[in-house]
Amino acid sequence: MKDDAIKDQICENLVILREHKGLTQGDLAEILGSTQKSISSYERKRAFPKLDLLNAYLEYFNISYRDLARQDLSKLRTDELERLLSKKPNGAKVLAITVDHDDNENIELVPVKAAAGYAQGIGDPEYLRHLPRFRLPFLPAGTYRAFEIAGSSMLPVQPGAVVVGKFVESPDDIKKGEAYILVMEDGVVFKRVFHSPYQEHEGDFLLVSDNPSYEPFEVEASNIQQIWQAYKIISDVS
Repeated sequence: MKDDAIKDQICENLVILREHKGLTQGDLAEILGSTQKSISSYERKRAFPKLDLLNAYLEYFNISYRDLARQDLSKLRTDELERLLSKKPNGAKVLAITVDHDDNENIELVPVKAAAGYAQGIGDPEYLRHLPRFRLPFLPAGTYRAFEIAGSSMLPVQPGAVVVGKFVESPDDIKKGEAYILVMEDGVVFKRVFHSPYQEHEGDFLLVSDNPSYEPFEVEASNIQQIWQAYKIISDVS
């Protein structure tokens, strides 16, 4: 779907979600901290919600961005929609980006010292504007971000190397055994990601280091705020 079609689908789905909850536009505006006029504008496709409000929609209705943008909710039966909205939330939010003067997306660099702040200011476009940024030619279509790596858990990737990651929309899109940057509430990690091998932890992930000196550990999908698949590694020549 192209960007305009995705935005139209989202706006149409916002109506379905509100009506499914039995809310008026005024009710929803009060819940989300918006105005009835704004809610009406979104539903009529005259405007599009800003990032913080769109994330508020996702959180309140317990729906992933992928489902909101890619599914036509009007085609679901009431019980199907209810099941969709009752799924365990995946924690991923809509992505904030910055662009250059030609409206091309930047690649923001998250240094080690900024990683904790990045995890806390993840939905704040203003925070992103204070990060270093650059561009790389010939990248495939997508949104990219760069993270400086600390520690030696992913040797031969050395501490201080920069991993350029491609944005992954949902934990459902994680490919077994691939290397990812995961942004969680308590920081940023670079690991290989597998689905949990333990049946009682279905839906969680096992994070594995390339350096066998480091023990694997589990994370819940709901704790993952952003996912970046490792695409390119930039490091000093040794």
